[in-house]
Amino acid sequence: MPESKRLRAGAPPQGEGLPETSGVATLAAALARAQADIRAQEAQLDALADATVRIALYHDSISDTLEQCSRFLEEHQLSALYQRILVVGCELARAQCATLAVFDADGSLEHVQVHGLPSAIEAHLESLRAARHPPARILEAAQSACLGGLAEGPPSHAVLSVPMTYGGATRAVLCLARREVAVGFTDHDEMMAQMFLAEVAHLVERADLLERLRERNRLLGEERAAQDALIQQLKEARAQLMHADKMAAVGQLAAGIAHEINNPISYVHANLGSLERYTASAFSLLSVYESAESHLDADAATAVRQAREEADLPFLTKDTGELIAQCREGTARVRRIVQDLKEFSHMDGGDGFQPVDVHRCLEGTLRIAWNEIRRKAEVVKEYGDLPAIEVSDTGQGMPEAVRARVFEPFFTTRPVGEGTGLGLSISYAIVKKHRGEISVTSEPGTGTTFRITLPIRQGTP
Repeated sequence: MPESKRLRAGAPPQGEGLPETSGVATLAAALARAQADIRAQEAQLDALADATVRIALYHDSISDTLEQCSRFLEEHQLSALYQRILVVGCELARAQCATLAVFDADGSLEHVQVHGLPSAIEAHLESLRAARHPPARILEAAQSACLGGLAEGPPSHAVLSVPMTYGGATRAVLCLARREVAVGFTDHDEMMAQMFLAEVAHLVERADLLERLRERNRLLGEERAAQDALIQQLKEARAQLMHADKMAAVGQLAAGIAHEINNPISYVHANLGSLERYTASAFSLLSVYESAESHLDADAATAVRQAREEADLPFLTKDTGELIAQCREGTARVRRIVQDLKEFSHMDGGDGFQPVDVHRCLEGTLRIAWNEIRRKAEVVKEYGDLPAIEVSDTGQGMPEAVRARVFEPFFTTRPVGEGTGLGLSISYAIVKKHRGEISVTSEPGTGTTFRITLPIRQGTP
């Protein structure tokens, strides 16, 4: 009996084994959860460490990449820029293939480019873009292409789509894919791609701003140049008007002076004619006196002979006539010049067309300018049929650059201070005012010819 008790005493009480088994199970479950938490924390730590390393590597290498992207933007090598985005995006997100869809400011698809995919896929996406398919349809095709074909692919967790946004609009979408579908993209993968695209977006936006600034500066420069040219034209027009006013004033002054000179010159010319007649009569009378000298007594004859010798009467008779003739010729030239000035200034002709003798005008112009011409050139006149007038010289001629500008106001090849550059421009304006044409033909070494064509009658075009 004592053994059995021991047996009974040593046996566990009925119903007490179940609570002990439940506590062990709970402890095992807690231990499993702790181990799972530890593994999760280790995985998080590993992921954090990996992310830290990737971020450090990103910051170490991104400067060179961004510098390349910036250079591509400056050189407008957009295809190279897009390819660099694709390559770096795959490297950062550990993807094997990618597509990049680029949009313009209006949201229309502008360009599609791929990396790590067959060229046929890129051609297909480009054909969709050219056919103006909706951007969403093309993005779906790009995602399918990244997953291995144009048909439906593996689950979507193997594709990562990251937008690039600037200026308040989505300007590009980068689709990344991994061939190993089981290994999906993590938040760190997405973060790396987003960081890179944000940097690129900043570069692109800055490049766009710089491009707009350069374009604006170019337009401002063109506008400034146009304004400067207009100001210069206004200055030239003002100077030309002032010169025209001065020329008109000079013409009026010349006509007035010519009129004032004409009256006394007419008196002098007429009086010289009278003086010529008077002196001729006086010398005739002296000849009569000289023939009567033999009838004088000796003393009177001696006094007359002495007076005649002192006066040198033969020379006086000859020279007086020559002096009067020269004076009359001089006054006649002055009268012709005065008349030419009056005709040249055209003060009495009114504003309308009037019949005119062009040959006479040419003769008058030559007489006015003769003092400048006679020491420099020989004038050969060959008057022919009108209305064409040609004035030629045998000088050194003009190169094309000079010939093209001879009628421009203020253009001159003379040194500063020796020419106004208005002679030919005023001549051009006068010919045009008379409904005529003026042209110039010249080559270096062959002289220059100006040709003027005038209408014979008023109203003839």
